[in-house]
Amino acid sequence: MSSNGKIAVLNGELAALQVALRECGDTKVPMKVALGIVEVQRQIQSRIDDVNELNRSLVEKHGVPAEGEDTATQVSSEMPGWSPYVAGFNDLMAAEMLFDEPITLYEREDSYGWTPDGNDAVELTANTIFDMRGLLKVQKKEG
Repeated sequence: MSSNGKIAVLNGELAALQVALRECGDTKVPMKVALGIVEVQRQIQSRIDDVNELNRSLVEKHGVPAEGEDTATQVSSEMPGWSPYVAGFNDLMAAEMLFDEPITLYEREDSYGWTPDGNDAVELTANTIFDMRGLLKVQKKEG
């Protein structure tokens, strides 16, 4: 969580979060939760597109164009621009994307669900729960 109360996710974690959200969407999800998941997925995809565009500009700036090409499409450790590329890429991956509120998953005695009570038990892999760690709020069922 960031200092302003929003949920911070590093750019470098977005692809794994996107996959985890897809797994959540494959479960039986109430419409309110589904809407929240879709909104977050849309924000993440937009951010990933921006990150990819910025990475392309880093490659063009620090890479060496292949013979007969006008712009660079890759950077390798043998190229003189490798170190500044890596520094820029690491800065890009360390930047945070902020979200307003978590997605709530309710913990029950032996399962998880999208609502506090009811029969909507879901099975999510440990990787999914781990990848969503910052964006997923696990709340114990009351009573």
